[in-house]
Amino acid sequence: MFPIMFGIVTIIFFISRVLPADPAAAYLGAEAYPEQLLEVREQLGLNKPIFEQYINYVWGILNGDL
Repeated sequence: MFPIMFGIVTIIFFISRVLPADPAAAYLGAEAYPEQLLEVREQLGLNKPIFEQYINYVWGILNGDL
């Protein structure tokens, strides 16, 4: 069961990163300033390498931070 859940989590993470949508822009809306977008990306960790984002994502799920 663990390998299946791990596979599903991995697939969901990478699909969400491949989509052309910007999570920071979706969070702030269409009228956001570039400085605000940079700040939100920093807060959400979207400016980190993809591998580090993945580790943080899995760690958050294991800690119940959904």
